[in-house]
Amino acid sequence: MRGHIERFFWTVDLQWARKLPGYTANNPQSSNDRKPGAEACIADDELQNLFTHFVAKYHATPHRGLNFRTPNAVWDEKSEGVDFDMSQMPSPGQLREACGFYTKATVGEAGIKFAGAIYRNNFIRDQRKTRQADRIAKSGETIEIKVDPFDFGAISVVVGGEMISVPCANPEMRGKNLRQWQQEKWFNKQKAEAEACSQKGARDEAEALYRNLSASIAREADIGMIGYTQKEIDRIRLQEEFGKGRVKVCSADLA
Repeated sequence: MRGHIERFFWTVDLQWARKLPGYTANNPQSSNDRKPGAEACIADDELQNLFTHFVAKYHATPHRGLNFRTPNAVWDEKSEGVDFDMSQMPSPGQLREACGFYTKATVGEAGIKFAGAIYRNNFIRDQRKTRQADRIAKSGETIEIKVDPFDFGAISVVVGGEMISVPCANPEMRGKNLRQWQQEKWFNKQKAEAEACSQKGARDEAEALYRNLSASIAREADIGMIGYTQKEIDRIRLQEEFGKGRVKVCSADLA
């Protein structure tokens, strides 16, 4: 397969890599007339998207080695045959464990927290039922995990030298990279703040109404062990200060 692999790298170089900023040509040390240190501006997840687009274009392009058929058409034809085994395709967990990176995550009551998301399954839930000495970590401690930066739908927890796949509690995380997740959280936060601002007038009006209503109910209700309402107490206080409101008229005044 060496010839195929070398041809693959050559095709990537000719048709894709040299068109990108930061390209160093065949020799990264000489760099020819390019200035990769000054030109480089593509992040890892952006590189992944660019390469995916290149592969999609390549598979939809007629190929001389396939009698000018497209790789997509040949793949569709071959994958329908009895010799095609879908189980040979790597799963997201296999890709994560083979190509992911190790990092740390925090264990909490809700599950394993990483990048603002919660991951849990039956194994993680059962950890709360076991003795603390037998747990992989106590609440608040960190554990080692393996993450695929291009798919935060699940993580792999390292337990006794083995990997245990733990899905994200939010199923919408499947297939999303870190930047997409962060942008989505920012967008949802901005949306919530905008909705709250749009409802501020109604919220203030409702608060004033329920405060006034609450005060009115308290005045009419029995508020203590003495059995008097606030309204009755206020009337008694006014009577002590100003009398009961009756005017006494003597016969001299009438004359």
